[in-house]
Amino acid sequence: MGQKTGKEVVQWYLTDDFASIAPANKRLKGFEKISLEPGEAIKVIFKFNNKELRFYGKNDEWVVEPGTFKIACGNQISSFEIK
Repeated sequence: MGQKTGKEVVQWYLTDDFASIAPANKRLKGFEKISLEPGEAIKVIFKFNNKELRFYGKNDEWVVEPGTFKIACGNQISSFEIK
């Protein structure tokens, strides 16, 4: 929380810990531009589904593979697993 009015672009990235091919290590999946007044804090919520987990595979088709993924938003990182 700062002392001046400002704008920020909140971005979230997805990383696949292991894939059958090597998609981009850190893929930008969403963003939102926000405005903040002095001292203001807001919560930004991103919703996603399996479309964000897919990548273009070696057989020239979209693939969602099981495994562990990391989501990063700012300096916050969370992990989850797809079976």
